Amino acid sequence: MAALARFSGSGGTSRATTSAGPGSSPILHGNLVVVAFDGVDQQYVVALDKTTGQTVWKRDRGTSFPQSKDGDIKKAYGTATVIRVDGHEELVCPAAGATTVYDPASGQELWRVTHGGMNAALRPLYTNGLVILTTGAGGKQLLGVRPGGHGDVTADHVAWAYNKGVPTRSSPIVVDDLLYFVHDGGVMTAVDVKSGKEVKKLRLGGDFTASPIYAGGHLYFFDQGGSGYVVKPGRDFAVVASNKLEAGCMASPAAIGGALFVRTKTHLYRIEGP
Repeated sequence: MAALARFSGSGGTSRATTSAGPGSSPILHGNLVVVAFDGVDQQYVVALDKTTGQTVWKRDRGTSFPQSKDGDIKKAYGTATVIRVDGHEELVCPAAGATTVYDPASGQELWRVTHGGMNAALRPLYTNGLVILTTGAGGKQLLGVRPGGHGDVTADHVAWAYNKGVPTRSSPIVVDDLLYFVHDGGVMTAVDVKSGKEVKKLRLGGDFTASPIYAGGHLYFFDQGGSGYVVKPGRDFAVVASNKLEAGCMASPAAIGGALFVRTKTHLYRIEGP
């Protein structure tokens, strides 16, 4: 829509700037459309009236970056999420270098955690009293943060950090008290969500971009080579079934009722038992 077109995170005309623009998805929250623009030249979050497209609020990121000719260090692709903490709402917006949390109604910055990294793309989770963040390339990579506070809360609100085999494309998922994720290179890990301690690792297969889902008591993972893995969750998790489709998966699967929908590079599948 025209109002969105006014807000471009790549305001320059050079090839490098234009090709490295923002890629975050917008979210709907009440009467607002909220989207982050974390490009090489501009980094901000904006909230638009979903009916008129008019700007309700706009906030610059305010993140300090080291001096560098590489604009990629400022890029991020993370999609915001709204959580409820102690009866009030907080808008969690991951970005390069730091994650900033805003009041979704006014855009006022509430708190931030400085974690380093760039190209953050995975959506934050809120579970077991912690905000789970991934930092993309570099930084703390995966961390659990206690929400709340004011200003930069890095020193006293980071409950744990983990940096072994953390994905940059496939989002983590929580089942009960465990956080599951699969690295870009195919190693699946379970981490205790409260302590951040590793529980178990298992190599699944090839390269992964699609995020796992949980349905019918099982986790489902699909890799770029077309292999699918059904995993029974738990502290001694195991692959209970695997299959092969004709082409690889880049998109995350979806479950509706008793059916699993999987989009490969060539087909859309509906998989369902008798």
